[in-house]
Amino acid sequence: MTMLYTRSAFAVALSVALSSTFAAAQDYPNRPITWVNGGTPGSVTDIGSRTYAKVLTEILGQSLIIENKPGAGGIISTEHVAHAKPDGYTILNGTSGPFGSYPSLYKKLTFDPLKDFIPVHGLSESPMIMIVRPNSPFRKLSDLIDYARKHPEKLNYSTTGLGAGSHLLMEMLQQAANVKTTVVPYKGSAQQITDLMGGNIDLVLDYSVVVTPLITSGQVIPIAVTGRKRLKHLPEIATIQEQGYPDVWLTAWSSVLAPAGTPPDVIDKLANAFEQMLKDPSIQKYADDNGANLMVGLKKEAFRDFIVQDMAKLKTVVEKANIRLD
Repeated sequence: MTMLYTRSAFAVALSVALSSTFAAAQDYPNRPITWVNGGTPGSVTDIGSRTYAKVLTEILGQSLIIENKPGAGGIISTEHVAHAKPDGYTILNGTSGPFGSYPSLYKKLTFDPLKDFIPVHGLSESPMIMIVRPNSPFRKLSDLIDYARKHPEKLNYSTTGLGAGSHLLMEMLQQAANVKTTVVPYKGSAQQITDLMGGNIDLVLDYSVVVTPLITSGQVIPIAVTGRKRLKHLPEIATIQEQGYPDVWLTAWSSVLAPAGTPPDVIDKLANAFEQMLKDPSIQKYADDNGANLMVGLKKEAFRDFIVQDMAKLKTVVEKANIRLD
């Protein structure tokens, strides 16, 4: 009798718990959602989150509170959301560092990108643009490669840090083309542009928001785009893939993820809302103006596959180049 009572009580408790979870998911969202990002106020990540949030508020019927947790290249914000309550009210603007290259660059991370999160939707990809100064002898990618083959380690390029996108892309290109170049680390974009113009370095890779004004004014010459698509506002610049290296591409991407354990119905609502948001004309214009390609329709399992493939590709590059950051 006691055992029967215990089983019955357990069944009732389980039924109540499941009913509560279902009801919460059906009612979702019934209060503001906190969207955490790893950027500082006024950064590209922060501004992008706030731009998306305006449209999402109309779609979801609840406001999105943008919370900045900068530091360690996005690790701090990622750790925070990994340990958040999985109810859909704390989500992450996840980027290509913590969910792409970091698992290979760092021996120990306090989170697992695949086990601790549920991918909701990709947001945008931002490629870099290779640029040289106007008096450079290089005008296309083959010029750079030919020179590097004839003069090993003579061609140098800047990066804003070892393991940064520019560094990983150039390692990828070197491995594909079987050439050797020299990396010169910088603390930020401004000084590397100054040194490029002054003849101290041969090549810079930076994002569209930084180099587009320099390109349109003729202060620098573009060599290639590092993404898989040409940029809409600079369609004349060919991709690296188009110039003979189909496996060489790299973008900085952003996305939305939820903590593991978030109810499937909540994930579905978020994924559909973000997909609808990305189709909004104002969001498309924002992406075009900032040299980004929107990841429309890349959601849930499809986006998880994207993350897995990106991590695997970068792991190969990092291991061949023997790059470690800890």
